[in-house]
Amino acid sequence: MSEMLVALLRFSLNFETTMKSIFNRSLLRAGLVLLFSSGALLLLTAAQRKEARVTQVVRDVKLLAPHLLSPI
Repeated sequence: MSEMLVALLRFSLNFETTMKSIFNRSLLRAGLVLLFSSGALLLLTAAQRKEARVTQVVRDVKLLAPHLLSPI
């Protein structure tokens, strides 16, 4: 009976350690994914803003100096 109890306790401790290890790795992985996706989102947003600014500058130039863009 005591051998069975020892085996059960050993299994319980191993299971608990395994679950903590899996949870810690999952939490770390989730944090890394969140960090990476946030960075990618910021880069995409910045690129879209830059494109919008360039487009606006091109429109302004076309409005302010149309004779510069017409072929000679």
